Amino acid sequence: MNRIVKILLIGVLVPNILWAERFTKNGEIVYDSKTELYWQSKPSNKKFNWSSAKNYCSNLTYEGKSDWRLPNIDELKSLVDYSRYKPAIATNLIDIKIDDWYWSSSKYVNDSSSAWVVLFDDGYDFWVKRSRTVYVLCVR
Repeated sequence: MNRIVKILLIGVLVPNILWAERFTKNGEIVYDSKTELYWQSKPSNKKFNWSSAKNYCSNLTYEGKSDWRLPNIDELKSLVDYSRYKPAIATNLIDIKIDDWYWSSSKYVNDSSSAWVVLFDDGYDFWVKRSRTVYVLCVR
């Protein structure tokens, strides 16, 4: 019985330790060593339609950096930790809103008026109309 408890603890603790080492924060920028991407630690509190979200990121100067962009769906989903819930995000260094969607730059191929989004409440991804207003998390 004691061996089973140790195995379970290792299964829970080791992934969390690895996640913690994966992300580092410098000022207000979070670095992901796995993907080698840099993320805003404090995304905009304003919602944007898809086109405005892309413009927001491409025109953003944040922590002295101006090469920000809207992440593609794979980059955005790389932040999801499916072993977590509310929030299902792999780091607590990014101040996201868990109860709403975040835009990706990826268009939905079966509907040219839609694009992919991620909900960090549970890590669920889906496509929505690009005219809808959604939160933005920029990457570089």
